[in-house]
Amino acid sequence: MASVRARARLVAAVLTAAAARGTSSPRRVFVGGAAAGAALGGTALAVGKRAIDGPPPFNPPRGSLAGATILVTGASAGLGKETAVRLAAAGATVVLGARSRARGDAALAEVRARSGAADASVLELDLADLRSVRAAAAAFARRFGRLDVLVNNAGVMAIPTLQLTADGFEKQLGINHLGHFALTALLLPELLASAAPGGARVVTVASAAHLLAPASAVRAPLAVPATGEYDPWRAYARSKLANVLFAAELERRSVSASAPLTSLALHPGVVRTDLGRYLLGAAADGTGEAMPATPGAARALGLRALELLTRSVERGASTQVWLAAGAQGARGGGYYEDMHEGVRSVAAESAELAAELWAESERLTGVSFASLGPRTL
Repeated sequence: MASVRARARLVAAVLTAAAARGTSSPRRVFVGGAAAGAALGGTALAVGKRAIDGPPPFNPPRGSLAGATILVTGASAGLGKETAVRLAAAGATVVLGARSRARGDAALAEVRARSGAADASVLELDLADLRSVRAAAAAFARRFGRLDVLVNNAGVMAIPTLQLTADGFEKQLGINHLGHFALTALLLPELLASAAPGGARVVTVASAAHLLAPASAVRAPLAVPATGEYDPWRAYARSKLANVLFAAELERRSVSASAPLTSLALHPGVVRTDLGRYLLGAAADGTGEAMPATPGAARALGLRALELLTRSVERGASTQVWLAAGAQGARGGGYYEDMHEGVRSVAAESAELAAELWAESERLTGVSFASLGPRTL
């Protein structure tokens, strides 16, 4: 009962934050899978499935990405795999970043079969281990030499107990933000070597859950919470605020350095993927323990709510595919949902907070974006 109340409070907080930013549209509110279903129930149903589902799937024209090299993290399942399929179908050489080689190879077979692209490949990448991140970046550089689009898609959500990465970071922050921060820095030479019109793109999958995180959540030092103080949803919201701030700051520094690179962030909607595996007693897949199983009838109701209150992977992937494919009219440094600009929190719009997080992230990961130089804007 306590966990249900906690989820309901989370939903209420997101709705309040969204309203404070001048929107009451439920498609601008993300909490995550079953938590939204269990807590919102009939309220969300009343607003209509159409708004929840979002626009129809976006598919770049075949051949439109010919010659482009694109790396998608977390591509062994869910949004990442769907993104890889569509970008490969449009002619791009797609590299699937995957923590598990076996799962990566299985996804690769599906990507090739569905897209008809024979040159897609797998890159072993564990964002919870900076040694793996460094090795993956080095392997990519040796094989490809340049990178036109980096889709920072991988993520974990609401891990129920406090867990640490190989480098001692809280796991949601470590994977969702710090791992991608390091990967982007290490691949910066390849990104700047892109010959794509308008330069390279870095697309970071964030979430409207960032609305829940106060500025203090990402201020230095980014300490690991004590076990008794850890809250899975606060940790998730913090990591998503970090994503939005990182994307905006990368754009500022690229513009300041006149670098041929565009950075964008997005909210994919409330999507039915493995990201919500810890909810409603879902089984763990190696990243940690699941929550205690929800009783049968409540679980069945929650699963039905999930179906009604979430969108398909096919629709959820559209905004990141659109941004990766060029997104005509999209503004560098912007935050997008349903293929148009979304609503950011006041904290997410703070250039000062973004610069502070950037410096702390460099300190923690040991990487540097030195080739961009200091921000002067």
